[in-house]
Amino acid sequence: MDRDSLPADLSPAEPGAPRGQRFSRTVITVTVGPLTDQVARALVVPANQRGTLAVGLSRSVGRDAAERIERSIMAQAPLALGSVAPSEPGLLAGRGVEVIVHAILREMPGAPTTLVTVQRTTLAMLELCEARRWRTVTFPVFGTGIGHFPLAVDTVGEVMIETIVAYLRRVSSRLEVLTFVTRDDDEREAILDMVDRARQVRWQEPA
Repeated sequence: MDRDSLPADLSPAEPGAPRGQRFSRTVITVTVGPLTDQVARALVVPANQRGTLAVGLSRSVGRDAAERIERSIMAQAPLALGSVAPSEPGLLAGRGVEVIVHAILREMPGAPTTLVTVQRTTLAMLELCEARRWRTVTFPVFGTGIGHFPLAVDTVGEVMIETIVAYLRRVSSRLEVLTFVTRDDDEREAILDMVDRARQVRWQEPA
């Protein structure tokens, strides 16, 4: 699998380093979490229509910031499934995060999501980041973690990657690095294989 086109700062030479493929000017990389430990201008987190924050996110952004963020998101509720809502980063600004993008995947905490919602949210994420000129974006594999009915990683990964690649083929994007954050090495390898396959099978360089 050819990864020679990776930027130097994303070289896979070191164990555990992000790995990926280039699609025109955009590189899709895959790494292992935790999500809130990652560095990116835009950090995408799963969210629900009510706008309540997950406990882990509240701890990461700080108590005062979490209260402000939750109030600002809840003021927009009910948020549409498949939409995204930006907020301040709180303490994550110390990691270089400029904005948290809340991906509205569920009606309420713990509720199931669908592949249609995943597809819509992925596209909404890309469009918002493009419009705001956030060049580096980090996000999890949507809908596979918490909840009573998590979706399968391989199915969600295919939907997200297909949506991203179709967007990059259609739009002259200025996004530089899109990073999937996975939970473990097995999940990373599964998503990385999908990215490699998409580069080989689905991608043609724009004329």
